[in-house]
Parts: sequence; structure tokens; C-alpha cells
Amino acid sequence: MANILLYLLATVEAAAWLFQWLLRSVKGYQEKQKNYPLLHLIVKIIYLASRGVQHLLKLDFTTINGRFLYTSLEMRAAGAPQK
Repeated sequence: MANILLYLLATVEAAAWLFQWLLRSVKGYQEKQKNYPLLHLIVKIIYLASRGVQHLLKLDFTTINGRFLYTSLEMRAAGAPQK
């Protein structure tokens, strides 16, 4: 639950009541915890999408690698230097 809370707080500012409600179910590392895999996946996807949108809005292509970056550089979309 702590990871879900971390992704949630990194994405949006949670209301105080929601933060307190989620904080009640956070336990220590050694204690047995419930798993919420679907909720974790949904919150993580929202976090990564938000982060991606922020990078695209600021035209920050330093975090993109692989074929997409190569293609965008070839198309001069990422500000490749002119010859």
C-alpha cells in the first residue's frame, strides 16, 4: 500500500482525508501486508502517463531511448542539429 500511496502523491495532491485513510493501511517492511495488484497497476500507469505528458510538454526528449528516439531524430522532431 505504501507504493500505491507514493505513486498517488507523486501524481496528484491527495486530499487530507484520503491521505490519512490510505496511511492507516500502510505497514512496516517486515509485517505481512495485503496486496492490491490491480490498484497498484492503475495508479502506476496514471503516474507514468502524467510523467510522459510533462516531458512532452517541456520538449524533454532525454528520457526517451530506442527506436522512437532514433525515428524522431531522423524526422528532426527532437531538435536534431542541422547539417
